[in-house]
Amino acid sequence: MYVYVAVQASISLYLLYGLVGNSMFAGLAVLVLSAPITVVMCKFAHRFRNACMKAKDKRIKVVNETLNAIKVGSQYSH
Repeated sequence: MYVYVAVQASISLYLLYGLVGNSMFAGLAVLVLSAPITVVMCKFAHRFRNACMKAKDKRIKVVNETLNAIKVGSQYSH
């Protein structure tokens, strides 16, 4: 699978070089330099999403316990 990605990238770069010339290298440099920033941002987003899910799980647990307590209380009132 990685072979296909490398072949596609090579063909794309070759065609892009034919279209825009040397400025293709500037765009490629921006892509290469921005890759680590993207990785860091994805890791931060993953941690943030996990923290949000943990907080959401706690809230759901409290709501479920409250609703179950209301159900039990309503059974005894009839």
